[in-house]
Amino acid sequence: MSVRHWLLVREALGGDVPHTDWYDELAPIPEELIAHDRVAMVAWTVRGPIRWPVLAATASVTALDPAARRLRLRRRVNAIEGHEIAVSALDTGVAATRGWTPARRPELLGALHLIAARDFERIEGALLEVAHRYGPAPKRRQHAQPRTPGRRALIAGRASVFGSRRGVR
Repeated sequence: MSVRHWLLVREALGGDVPHTDWYDELAPIPEELIAHDRVAMVAWTVRGPIRWPVLAATASVTALDPAARRLRLRRRVNAIEGHEIAVSALDTGVAATRGWTPARRPELLGALHLIAARDFERIEGALLEVAHRYGPAPKRRQHAQPRTPGRRALIAGRASVFGSRRGVR
């Protein structure tokens, strides 16, 4: 079972993604959509200062109910407010967005469109780059001394030195 990648064009910006788990406004959910698929969200508003399509977020599908037209998404990366990335900034790197015009906007809104894995990676990479540059500061301070490897790595290291029987040969 392979993971598929989808593109969802929404009316609102991605700021509400962390607070909303269920999406009811979708047109019929495609039959090919399964749990663990990835969804890239693009916001395309017609009001306000931003009137072009911008990258909003990426998420993973955790549950879906096709009869009720609902799906549950777990967010992966969100756009940073004030540092939105226009879809046109990715140039022709994202094949799924080529030929988008304001006339095509109504047909794109609210429906899931299958995209290539490369397009999804390009969208998520752009969001991650901006998130690392302008996102919130880390909550914990950096360690002065590098931390030791994890418990399993230490056990594996001991097993390679002493053998698998704890030094008994």
